[in-house]
Amino acid sequence: MHRLPVCEPGRDEVLRPARPPPAASSPRPRDIRAAILYDHFAPFVLVQLEEFGFCARGEAYIHGMNGVAEAVRHVRGTAVNRVPDVAHVLVTAGTGVPTSGLILGRG
Repeated sequence: MHRLPVCEPGRDEVLRPARPPPAASSPRPRDIRAAILYDHFAPFVLVQLEEFGFCARGEAYIHGMNGVAEAVRHVRGTAVNRVPDVAHVLVTAGTGVPTSGLILGRG
């Protein structure tokens, strides 16, 4: 049985520019202080971060879900940059397109 190579949409297209021929003077991810990533579909931003070496595969996260997690930490009082006495937090998922919003709270 012949196996076809696995195609990962979005990831395969990033592999070529992300893996240029090595050169002694090439900057590494740790040398980059700013990145402008094309966001035509949010999950592909994760692929770009992973394939260009800014984090390992599976370590990038979707910012929208990070917002929900941060809101939960604020309501629990465990957020790193905590706002005192938070009982309710509004979380949105963007503007300009069909989007969503929710209010998380305690009590």
